[in-house]
Amino acid sequence: MSLFKVLKWFDYQCSDYDENYDAFLLTCCKLHSNDNNNKDIIIVASHDGHLTILQPSQQESTSEDKSVDVHNNPQNPSSVIFEKNLNEPVIGVLSGNFFQTRNVANQCCIAILHPRKIAFYSLLTTAGLVEHGLQSKLQLMNKFEFQKTAFCFVKGGFGNVKNKDFLCIMFLDGSLRFFEHDGIEQNCTLPGIRTIPTSFIYVERTDCFLFLSPNWDLECFRYLNMSETFERKFSPIWSINVGEYILDMNSHQTSNSESLIILLGENNLICVSDTGKMKFIKKMDYTPLCFCSFVVGWYFEPDCKLMIAVATENNSILIYQNSTLVWCAELLEQAVAIRRGNFFGIAGGLVTLSPTGKVTVGFLGSEPVLNKVPPINLSKLDYDKSKIELEEMEKEIHESVDNADVPFINASAEKDLNIQTQLTVESKEIGHVYSLRIILLPTLNLEQVQVHLNPNIEMINSENVFMVKNLISSNEYSLDTSFTLENSASLEIFDEILLLISFINKQGISRVIRKVVKVPLSKVFQPCLPQNDEIYKVTLSSEHPINFNAMLSDFNLQNIKQSFGLKATISDSNLTMVLAKNTNRYRLQSNSLIVLKSFLKALSNYNEESKALQTTAISAKIKSIPVSIMEILMTVIEKHHNLREEMKGIMDTLNTKTIELKFFERCFLAKIHGKSATSSIDNVHELLTDTYQDILSLTTKAEIIRNEIKIVQSQLCATLCFLREVVGFMSRNDSTKSIMDGILLMTRCMFTDFHEQSQIEALAPYVENLYNINQMKKSENNFHQKSFSLPRFIKHLKSTLSILSSENAVSDEILLNVKESLNEDNENVEEEKDWNATIKSII
Repeated sequence: MSLFKVLKWFDYQCSDYDENYDAFLLTCCKLHSNDNNNKDIIIVASHDGHLTILQPSQQESTSEDKSVDVHNNPQNPSSVIFEKNLNEPVIGVLSGNFFQTRNVANQCCIAILHPRKIAFYSLLTTAGLVEHGLQSKLQLMNKFEFQKTAFCFVKGGFGNVKNKDFLCIMFLDGSLRFFEHDGIEQNCTLPGIRTIPTSFIYVERTDCFLFLSPNWDLECFRYLNMSETFERKFSPIWSINVGEYILDMNSHQTSNSESLIILLGENNLICVSDTGKMKFIKKMDYTPLCFCSFVVGWYFEPDCKLMIAVATENNSILIYQNSTLVWCAELLEQAVAIRRGNFFGIAGGLVTLSPTGKVTVGFLGSEPVLNKVPPINLSKLDYDKSKIELEEMEKEIHESVDNADVPFINASAEKDLNIQTQLTVESKEIGHVYSLRIILLPTLNLEQVQVHLNPNIEMINSENVFMVKNLISSNEYSLDTSFTLENSASLEIFDEILLLISFINKQGISRVIRKVVKVPLSKVFQPCLPQNDEIYKVTLSSEHPINFNAMLSDFNLQNIKQSFGLKATISDSNLTMVLAKNTNRYRLQSNSLIVLKSFLKALSNYNEESKALQTTAISAKIKSIPVSIMEILMTVIEKHHNLREEMKGIMDTLNTKTIELKFFERCFLAKIHGKSATSSIDNVHELLTDTYQDILSLTTKAEIIRNEIKIVQSQLCATLCFLREVVGFMSRNDSTKSIMDGILLMTRCMFTDFHEQSQIEALAPYVENLYNINQMKKSENNFHQKSFSLPRFIKHLKSTLSILSSENAVSDEILLNVKESLNEDNENVEEEKDWNATIKSII
């Protein structure tokens, strides 16, 4: 969008308001052929048959003569010369010297092309006593009817005839008909297949016609060859391929030895000489609608300039001098036709015609039009009203969706396309490479199936999106991909692989199948000896013994009675499980929280599978959140926040240094421009050197802190994931259900930082809400207006987790009898000794 606008000098709305206008229905010409004042009139026609002739002017007139148009602009009534409905569709308008009789020798002759005839009119004007007393009328001079439907026509002095204009009409079948004076007609058919009619032009210097063939070849034919009736076969004297459809074309003589043909294509502006040589091709990054070309000066002058004006779809006009853009302005309305004319009070005015018949004469303004954006009137948000509206919308959505049909829809989708997966692991130099094979078994013919893998997996030489086309029923289609894990944090990603398969069934309905591939522990761990020096420990209690032999059947372990150990395949972290002797209690211990989390996740999956098979499901529970985990979580959150604040300070300082350096360089260069160097250059060199060293030091420090932030993010992600699994194993009651659901939802997503906001800051409103629920407080609606406070966030999170821990401890004590409660501490001490003794004996 340009800052400049085409300034309006004159406008008029034609009587036909519908979109019945195109580029062939606007022309500018002189009212009389011998008019020495060189002023033009505007002739506009519509497809509906309306004809309007205007003579724009802004001469002063009395108040009685002035009128107001639809846009409340004062107009001179003498600007409208003639207006009539011809009652026949019009597809083209031209003016010229078509007759040489004495009565109309000095009158404007207008040729109007209808689909099945062409009519010639003479505009006769009778002078009155005053200006508005002028009377004009159209006098029919001649007409010719066709047996075929016309498409377009051109005029010219065919055969190098001077002071006369002939007409050539193209029909829809590609044939041509020439009309000369005294009604002489000649027919011509171009060689080849002409199934697509296009616009064509006449080049006066070479006496040739230019046509666009269906193959997008610009072909040049001599008029002499086309007019000789005895020569039925003729060929173009030259042709050149332009590679696209041509919207319009013009020709201008720019020198004594050459004329230029300008072609407006759908994507390019092309210029070709009349000898078939390509002059230039201008690629357009916009959608053109129409164009107008003209020559500034005489063609025999050395400083003759070719100017091209192109109107675009976004209401802009671009002015080119040859292939160079020299000006751009914004049109008042979209234009389907554009011309250039000389009128009273303005020379070289731009005449545009809108799709609805609005004629505008304007000129290019040199002053930018700066529109000030009015301030946005934002009313204060009413949270109570917004809550009511949100509840109504949710209710409407819930009523419109029938959840009862969802299982049936999913079952029918899986029936149409069966999906099987195979996961294998292979050890290579780069690490453990996991290969996944996806097998598609369609039960009906499908046009296309798209398979999308979880994008969080780091792929190796493979894509995470697959497209399979033209699937045949009962055939098998295999898709192979591979990926690897770089660090222990990737274990969170590798617990399961999400597959989204979408296709369109035979009823034309889009279906999406969501398939989760759960990764067994044998793909992530391998057996090892138990360890006794782990940092993190979690104790589980269960009503029934857990069958670890069935759960860990892939490891081929012997009968597990006391303890076992597992080692992560991509890190040195170990996992040790110790079984109590007399009670159904189990201790998990490891140096890595993410390893503990992965085993708890596998234990949860085993429990779900047991319920699905209607076997005895395990009921393992964790009493409370370990205090050490809470301390680690708070420490990591604080460290992450401090690193981000330090990084923000470094980036602000670096930005300030860079701005100061650029400002100094501009001022210094402007000051010494055109002057010889002095001794002060040495001091400037030292200043620049120190500044560059400071910037380099800040950049290095920022890179170090960025790496530290990545490590802390991995630690924080592992802690939150472990917290999620621990909360999933805790007992629930009415007082803790909402809190536990909130924590599970809060820790469901992966930890991700953004440039302006960290994940901790994004979770702050959620933690605030949980804290208010715990304290039985009313949630503050204006929380988003508060700035983030790390102490407040840690206080609320610690309070929420502490309440959750204490509530679960109380609920477990209620389930135990009084005797077991009194002996619980003694049993824990004895089990601690037994666990340590068991591990030491194995080691």
